[in-house]
Amino acid sequence: MSLMRFLTRSALASYFVVDGVQALTNPESLVEQARPMSDRVVEWADQALPASIASRLPRSTTTWVRIHGSVQTLGALMMATGIGRRCGAGLLAAAYLPKLMMFRRDDGLVGSLKDLALLGGVLVEAGDTQGKPSWAWQSAANKRERKRAAKRTTKTVRTTPATVSPVIDAARLRREAQALKQALTTPGGQTRR
Repeated sequence: MSLMRFLTRSALASYFVVDGVQALTNPESLVEQARPMSDRVVEWADQALPASIASRLPRSTTTWVRIHGSVQTLGALMMATGIGRRCGAGLLAAAYLPKLMMFRRDDGLVGSLKDLALLGGVLVEAGDTQGKPSWAWQSAANKRERKRAAKRTTKTVRTTPATVSPVIDAARLRREAQALKQALTTPGGQTRR
């Protein structure tokens, strides 16, 4: 990992770590902003999920703020340390979407654009392969190589003359096996070991 990648990932993650820790330690300050979104999530869960699962979801907005803060902190730490960095960036993107959807008038246009820029940075990090080919590219390259190998094999088989027939080979092998058996047999008719 290059120093530049480490520094940029850490700088981007620092915002999310601070924001997540604030939500974990002082959720009451964010409850009023989060209440409309948590109410929608609970309402959607009651409609979409089976009753046995929906009944286990928290109803308190404070709990939802803490869950959001912990997911955000975990994702940011994963991204900053490089341990599961793409997964951590995906967690951050998923956790940041609700915040982006809640347009707050007190933030104004600049605050919304900041949120959009942070989400863009996280999405770039989620797709970054650090210069290595992606799995999709590797899979396509392996498929192309297998096709080329199959063509080479087909050409080789077509151009190689068939000089020995399988029938002749089988007869020759039988003769060699009989000669070997005779060579191992002693004059008295017993087989040597």
